[in-house]
Amino acid sequence: MHTFRLMLAMCAATLACSGTPALAAEPADDHAAHAAAVGELALSLDHGKRWATDTALRGGMATIKDAFLAQHDAYHDGKMTAAQATELADRVDAAVRDIIAKCKLAPEADAELHKVLAAALGAVNVLRSAEFGPGMPRLHEALLAYGQYFDHPGWD
Repeated sequence: MHTFRLMLAMCAATLACSGTPALAAEPADDHAAHAAAVGELALSLDHGKRWATDTALRGGMATIKDAFLAQHDAYHDGKMTAAQATELADRVDAAVRDIIAKCKLAPEADAELHKVLAAALGAVNVLRSAEFGPGMPRLHEALLAYGQYFDHPGWD
């Protein structure tokens, strides 16, 4: 595992030193694929209704959404850099940690939320890698899942 991380760091350093942006994948415009991936998270509703949220959760998820949207155009234009991906990963990671520390949901809702947060942290790991491009669709999937399964007024 240590060797793999070292190799990733060396690749990222090489790309950073060469000044070449390291886009790992073409931007994905297949929104149907995103919707299908949301289903793969195996989330469930609260007796057919979206789960209740609290202020801490809504604030943290809004922070994640804002961070995602700030990089969205660069990603879709094929101009997202490794530095931008790392900045996004850092913001998402901090927001997830804040949600975990402050959010107080019922145990059933909390269990479902942890699936969304795990997906977001999976995206963070990809965004921090040398091939960061697939992290954006993964984060998008987590945001879509949150909106489908949690009651957050004004979430679109």
